[in-house]
Amino acid sequence: MDGKRSDMDGDRILEAASWAGKIMLENGAETYRVEQTIEYIARAYGMVRCDCSATPTMIITSLLDPDGCTYSVIRRIKNRTTHLERVEQVNRLSRTLVKERWSLDKTLTELEKIEQTVNYRLAIQIPAAALGTAAFVMMFGGSWQDAAGGLLSGALLYALTAGMRKLGFGDLFIYLSGGAFAAFTGWLLPMLGWTQQSAILTISTLMLLVPGMIFTNALRDVAGGDLVSGTSRLLEASFIAASLALGAAFVRAVLLL
Repeated sequence: MDGKRSDMDGDRILEAASWAGKIMLENGAETYRVEQTIEYIARAYGMVRCDCSATPTMIITSLLDPDGCTYSVIRRIKNRTTHLERVEQVNRLSRTLVKERWSLDKTLTELEKIEQTVNYRLAIQIPAAALGTAAFVMMFGGSWQDAAGGLLSGALLYALTAGMRKLGFGDLFIYLSGGAFAAFTGWLLPMLGWTQQSAILTISTLMLLVPGMIFTNALRDVAGGDLVSGTSRLLEASFIAASLALGAAFVRAVLLL
């Protein structure tokens, strides 16, 4: 805190606002929505100014209270995933605070509950990935037989990448391995006579790892004037796409030797 002593609990207001932004950014929210949410919470508790800058790896927040005291914090974002339920819950919380000012204790408790919201279990995620792969096979013109192969390859790929993340493998190795595995199953299943369209099966399996949300958020950030965040997200999406392509190309090259 900078400036003279204030009667406001500025540090806890800053904690609540920046924590909400951190949860959103870690779980797939756009940059503008993160900054907007932080400002809503800060103003709901009486702050007269909120300056916030968010990137995919960091949130810098500065608040000014009516007594002229400034509160600042930097939040480092180390882990990012896609959990839109948490994003929606924080978004709803911030809008509620604008209309109905809760105690800071209640707000911090709610944020802790949101952060601990459990994602779908693997027992649900893996069948969903399998069905998604099969749907892509049909959309790309494959047969019902090819879709059945997509069920198997999609389930195996999702289980593989989930297991690698749990073991602590880096994103580069995960996406390289994912691309290689998709190309391998796209070659193996037709060889076994289970499917017919190798290319369609490979592409459909790769769709599970294509960074569609990252790319969409990048375009939204660029369109909204958040050039640093938008550019970094575009680079991240390009990095993922290149890793998938490199992994798939390597396996295809080895198999064609």
